[in-house]
Amino acid sequence: MKQKYWLCKRKNVFFSFDSETGKRESLCTGDKEEAKRIIRAKNDAATQPAINISIARAYLSGTDPKLVERTWDFVMREFCSVKNESTRLRRERAIKSKAFNSIRNKRLVETTAEDFYTVLRSGGVFTHHILRCLHNLALGMGWVLAPVIPPKLWPKVQKKFKRAVEQR
Repeated sequence: MKQKYWLCKRKNVFFSFDSETGKRESLCTGDKEEAKRIIRAKNDAATQPAINISIARAYLSGTDPKLVERTWDFVMREFCSVKNESTRLRRERAIKSKAFNSIRNKRLVETTAEDFYTVLRSGGVFTHHILRCLHNLALGMGWVLAPVIPPKLWPKVQKKFKRAVEQR
């Protein structure tokens, strides 16, 4: 079987060479053994895509055993446990919303942008605000390794037009 990635060296830095596209990408290392390990992992990922998630879970659980087990319900409970009494009550009411049921028991590492868009479509402005706060809390605490939705790609808040009551 033909390997997709090859190891090459330029000055003191190792590169991966993609045999399909012809592009080189820096491995950011000068250690040959480390570079070989990275190339081997890249080739394994290209030939066995079905087991990539399982391997990633194994590596992640080595750094933080709870990382692969945490759900959004854990983040929601943590989100409600801070601030003063009135804020806590308002947050608890907000996360009981039906809009959050689709992600409540979903693991953080398995969450996709589609899951968030489902919540955003089924909720309103306050749901949008709470989801963004939950996302920022999980990201800030290191429970999510990368943003589920990058900051610039969050949908704009669609506020409804409101009319005031006239007094005569």
